[in-house]
Amino acid sequence: MENNSPGLNRLRTLYPFVCEEDGFPLPLCWSSEDKFYFVGLSENNLRVSYQGYGKTQLDAVSVRATHPIPSACGLYYYEVKIINRGSDGYIGIGLSAEEVDMNALPGWRENSFGYHGDDGKSFCSSGTGQTYGPTFTTNDVIGCGINFIDNTCFYTKNGLNLGTAFVDLPLNLYPTVGLNSHGEVVEANFGQSPFVYKIGDDMRELRARIASVILNYPIPDKPMEASIQSMIATYLVHHPQWCDVPRSASSASSSSGNASSDSSLSDIASSTTISSPGSSSSLLSQFWFNRNFFHVSKDSRRKRKADDA
Repeated sequence: MENNSPGLNRLRTLYPFVCEEDGFPLPLCWSSEDKFYFVGLSENNLRVSYQGYGKTQLDAVSVRATHPIPSACGLYYYEVKIINRGSDGYIGIGLSAEEVDMNALPGWRENSFGYHGDDGKSFCSSGTGQTYGPTFTTNDVIGCGINFIDNTCFYTKNGLNLGTAFVDLPLNLYPTVGLNSHGEVVEANFGQSPFVYKIGDDMRELRARIASVILNYPIPDKPMEASIQSMIATYLVHHPQWCDVPRSASSASSSSGNASSDSSLSDIASSTTISSPGSSSSLLSQFWFNRNFFHVSKDSRRKRKADDA
């Protein structure tokens, strides 16, 4: 995908805190290598078709996306359209860790999570499902989202939120889809095209909620620098995924006004002013962008990578 293509520009808007200097490590399509034998891929590796025997659960197959979901997304979401439910509709949509084998539907193995179309149940690292949502079939669009702030997973069907399916998820999960009967075909949208579900509303609500937490953080009567450093340290202990802010955000200037419909958390932060006794400074803007307090410059990231190596 070209660097300035509409698809990548949409992803930049959705996930402004994912660092492009690391190669824009977002799921963009299904992996041609991280899949079971009887998975067919087409349409730029976005469409998945079942090519197995389809006789028993032992014939189930899955495929993972090319990258795990970065926690820096804050809130991540993808959708899968059911092109053909096949003979039985044994389709699972969800998430899995890298070590999970692909000879099963998502949710059946440890560290995998899935919502299945034939019975509407959710499966959490177990072959026994829990009652969750409606069944789904041909032409339905199923969405799967992770909220890294609350550490929960939810699903949508045809634009309607079905509620929380899983809690206490591990990090580094991959979007995963599984099939198990003849004729099943699904196609993914990882954000390069508009979603059926209005995930932007959820993202704006989440960012506003985070900004509100920061705004209401008690600032003691002590030197400004110490107050800001304490606020940052406390917040990042609870939300470490926001530590790796890209250079474009760390160098942005603060401004006043309302956030637009495509505003990022940094837009909300930079447009909000907090005043402390004897000061009219925008503490929230400094919270996000002042490199003296928030060590996320390009050089510091390179140093961390060199130290890790």
